[in-house]
Amino acid sequence: MVYQLQKQLSKPRIERLAGRAVGQWDPSFKAVRVVRKDGKFGTFGYSAKGEHYLEYYEAMFLLEVNRLQLEYNSRILSIEQSYLLLMGEEKSGKFQEYLVYSHFTRVGYILVKHQNINFPKYQVETPEDCVWAIFEAELQHESVPDYVKKSLYYSKIKQQFDQIRNDIKQQHNKQDHPTADSNGGQDVLMDFANKKAINLKRKAQDDQREYYDNWNRAKRGRYSNTKIFKGSLVDFLKDEVEYKRFKEQFEKFDIVPLTSYADEEDAEDELAEEHGLNISFDVYLHNEGFRKSSPHLPNFRIVILQAEQKFPNHREMYCTYRKQLNAVPLLLVTVNESKQIQAFLYYFS
Repeated sequence: MVYQLQKQLSKPRIERLAGRAVGQWDPSFKAVRVVRKDGKFGTFGYSAKGEHYLEYYEAMFLLEVNRLQLEYNSRILSIEQSYLLLMGEEKSGKFQEYLVYSHFTRVGYILVKHQNINFPKYQVETPEDCVWAIFEAELQHESVPDYVKKSLYYSKIKQQFDQIRNDIKQQHNKQDHPTADSNGGQDVLMDFANKKAINLKRKAQDDQREYYDNWNRAKRGRYSNTKIFKGSLVDFLKDEVEYKRFKEQFEKFDIVPLTSYADEEDAEDELAEEHGLNISFDVYLHNEGFRKSSPHLPNFRIVILQAEQKFPNHREMYCTYRKQLNAVPLLLVTVNESKQIQAFLYYFS
C-alpha cells in the first residue's frame, strides 16, 4: 500500500519539474534547505554554512506560486502537509506573518526579516550630505558612488569642487613661477617678512585711562575693606548699573517653566525600560535596486498586531520607533479573523 502511494506521488505532474526549485526540510535549522534552484533567488532565503535556506513564510509563498517542491525524508509534501510542517499545529502568530508577507510580496514590495542593525547612510538629502560624500571620495582616492551622482545637488557641487581645485592649482603655479617685471624684465618677488609695521600701538585716550584707573581703584578698595563689605561677589555685582538695567528688562518677560533636566532623564529612562512592539519585516521598494548582500536603509518597517492584542497607543508606537538604530516610519498592520489586512503608517518628527 505504501509502495503504491509512493509510486503514485512520484508520477510526473502537469507542471514540469524544471519550473520549480527543490527544497528539503532541515530539522536542525528548522528551515527549508534549497538543494536545487530554478531561476533567481535574489530576494528569497539566506546563506548559512555554505547552504541556501528559506524562512517558513518564504517557503510557503513559493509553494503557493508553484515555484518550490518541498520534500521531507525524501517524500514530496502537499500544501496541507507543508502548512502543518512549516507553521505547526499550535496557535501562533506565524499565520498572520505569512498572510502579511504574501500580500505585500504579491503587490510588488520586497520584505526581509527585520534585523536591528546600523545601516550606513546611503541617502543624499541635503547639499551638505553631497559635499561630504564627494570630499570623502576625494580623500580616499575613490570614485564617487552612484547614489551620490544620482542626487540633484551633484552636478552643481562637483562643478564648484573642480573650480576650487583649479584656483588652488593656478595659485600654486604662480608662486612657483613668478611673473616678470614690465620695466626690467626680471622676476619680482614680494618679501612680506621684511615689511614690519612700526608703532602699531594704539594711543589710549586720557579720559578713558583715568576712568578705568578710578574704577579699578574703587574695586580694589571695596574688596580690601572687609569691615565695610563682607558679602559675596554676586552681591557686590548687584550694585552695578548694568545689573539693574538687565534686571528691569528681564522682569518684563513672561517666563514659562519647562520640564527640568531631571524629569527629562526620568522620562528617557521610562521609555528605555519599555520595549514597545516587535518589528517583523523591513520593507523595500522594488525599483530602488535592492540587493540582499548589501541592503540599504528600508523605506519602512512592519509591525504586525495579533488578533488578541489591543490597538497600541502613541506611547507604545513611539517606544517601538525609538528602539530602531536607524529610525524609519512604522507600518502597523492588523489581520482580523476574516483574513482582512489593514495598515496604518506612522511618521515621527
